[in-house]
Amino acid sequence: MAQFRRTVVSSVRSDKTQIAVQPRTLSVDKLHDAKFNCTSTTDVEEIHLLQITWSHDGRPISNDSRHHVTQTMTSQGGIGRLRIYGVGGADNGQYACMASNGLDTAVSQPADLLVKGLNHTHTFNGPLSRTARVSRYQKGKTNLDFTEAKRQ
Repeated sequence: MAQFRRTVVSSVRSDKTQIAVQPRTLSVDKLHDAKFNCTSTTDVEEIHLLQITWSHDGRPISNDSRHHVTQTMTSQGGIGRLRIYGVGGADNGQYACMASNGLDTAVSQPADLLVKGLNHTHTFNGPLSRTARVSRYQKGKTNLDFTEAKRQ
């Protein structure tokens, strides 16, 4: 009697969840809307579990009257969108998207939001008291225009 041996080959794919398209830094006029996007990929077997969420300075963002979070599924993952209505000073900061399929998680690089048209002032105390207005902001750098200097 001949013996037969059967070999079963499994083609299980396990692609880690990744942020394929990072959100971009934005500069938006005060009271206008800001729109962030990110794209995530994950294992095709786990796409139905994929959730894309957003954070502002490390704090989770939920849908409310000013924040609208959506996601659209694709054949390889999803597109996450965040829209902030009527931006103001409290909206300045870093935004990131997070994609999770329940098995693994990917977090984007942070993207800055700079709200233009705000009146930023700061007073420096010392031998001369000065008031400065922020004239330009670039990630990690701030240019100050000194508008007033007087002896204390």
